[in-house]
Amino acid sequence: MIKQLKIDTRLLHGQVALMWCGVLDVDAILVANDEVVNNELMKLGMKMAKPSHVGIAIRTVENGIALLNNPASHKTK
Repeated sequence: MIKQLKIDTRLLHGQVALMWCGVLDVDAILVANDEVVNNELMKLGMKMAKPSHVGIAIRTVENGIALLNNPASHKTK
């Protein structure tokens, strides 16, 4: 279930990682960005920025859409 959709060039940053994850009680973050998916340094930074109890998926835009449409991910908040 999508709790919040945010379009932001800053991708994952403190406000999203700390405030919104707690307020919305999410258990996963999806970052859909065609450039970041191939940048190991940026991916590492985003993995470090997320709360420890929250999963993260970093995908291309196309694969991110597929992930959201996958019935297996519908239980994920």
